[in-house]
Parts: sequence; C-alpha cells; structure tokens
Amino acid sequence: MDINKIINKLGITSYTSLEEVQGGKDCLVYKIRIPDGTNLALRIQHAERYDQFLYEKNIKELALESGIPVPIVYSVIVEDSYAAMLMEWIKGVTVLQMLIEKPTVAHQLGAEFGKTHAKLHHITVPESLEIRTPNWLTPIGSEKKIIEELPSAKECLIHLDFHPLNVLTDGSKITGVIDWTNVALGDPRFDYARTLSILQIEGYRHFKDNLSLIKAFETGWRTGYESVDGSYNNLPAFFVWAGIRMQRDMGNSLSVEQEKDIKEWINSWGIHF
Repeated sequence: MDINKIINKLGITSYTSLEEVQGGKDCLVYKIRIPDGTNLALRIQHAERYDQFLYEKNIKELALESGIPVPIVYSVIVEDSYAAMLMEWIKGVTVLQMLIEKPTVAHQLGAEFGKTHAKLHHITVPESLEIRTPNWLTPIGSEKKIIEELPSAKECLIHLDFHPLNVLTDGSKITGVIDWTNVALGDPRFDYARTLSILQIEGYRHFKDNLSLIKAFETGWRTGYESVDGSYNNLPAFFVWAGIRMQRDMGNSLSVEQEKDIKEWINSWGIHF
C-alpha cells in the first residue's frame, strides 16, 4: 500500500506528521497533521468496502443534523486496491481512557454517555436512505429463532457498537461517537442490550480490580439513557440475543475465559430458545 499516493489523491499535498493509531479488526486508522496544525483522521480498508464507507458517510451526516457529535467526513475515494475515508479528527479521548485516568467522573460521564446513546435513537431516517442488508442485525443460526420471538416495537437507527472505546469525551461531555460500521435500522432494545452486554462482560473483566468504577459508569449510563427515552420492557430476551451475537462477533478470537463469561451472562437471564 502506497500511503502517500492515497493521501495525495485526497488532496493533501504535504503533512508534518503521520501516525498509525488503533483501528478496527479490518481497518487501518491514521492521524495526519497538516502544515496549518489541523489534525485529520484517515481510515483505510480494502477497495471492496468502498460502498460501506459511502454508507457510513451518509449515516454520519444524518447524525450531525440530529445533533450527535460525529466526525465530519471530507472525502471517500478508491486508490488502487484500497478505499479511504478522510475525516475530521475529533478532540478528546475515549471514554475508557477517561475512566482509567479520572475514575471519579464515572457516574457523571456515564450519564452523558447514556443521554447521547438515547438521542442517537431519535435520528430521523429519510425514506430515501437505503439501510444495508444484510447487516450486523441480520440473524444467523440460533439468532433467527430469538429474533422471530422478540416483541416488536418501533424501529430507529441503532449503532450496535456503542461502548467506551467508540465514544470520545473531554471529561465532562461527549465529543464524538465513532465506528458506525455496524449501524442498522431496528428496535432500540437491540442497541441497549448490546451496550449492556459489553459493559457487563468485557467491562467487568477489564475493571475486575475496581468493579465499583464500571458499575458506577453503568448506573450513570442507565440513568442518562432513561432521562431521554424512559425505561424498556421485555429486555431479558434482548440480553440473551446480545450475548449470543457477541459470541458470533468474536468468533475464534474468544478465549476460554471470555467464552465462559458470555455463556454465564446468557444463562443468567433464565430464558432459553
């Protein structure tokens, strides 16, 4: 991959620094500083994901119009065998990093996290927007029976990866929501359940030596979310779905400990399909 060729095609003729930062499972992410001091974000995937980048660009524009803090997308291109997206670099650190550096803000930050999550579910989706199918919500195997038996409700835009590594903060407010790869149209309880599964399975493991911190954050998230959208009914079935979907998402990368934790979490809801 010729990174400079990609950068030039995006209209950047020179830069003062280029740093690879943590990306997703199949995406490279770079932080670029241009001569005027502006920082930009560059995401790169294989060319066959070009349509996904265009789709994410449309979704992010909708989110911005609804007041959700997301990075502005400046350009999406294909160069050789790669697709590239150039975006605004949002100030702040991940919520996870802030929790580690400043644990006293856990509850307050959780509340802001929850409010933003609920507001996301109020994004107006125009009929002209075609939601990709299949998508992350499309069931496979045992998930099909679960989804068929779940009570139906309103459909809205759902993120499906809303967790402390994909939300940025300055310590008091939410400055950005990133990684819209999984976005779909569906019942908001799928999104709520997905976030809770990540907090209680991965979050509890990460903060096993300080469970009070992640539990304070979780309580804040619930409080903030419910202050905007109220509370939901019939959630346990969605929680079971979230655990099973997490198993599929992590696949062969699951450790024995992770697999055990997920199974225990699924069984804790007392529902069997």
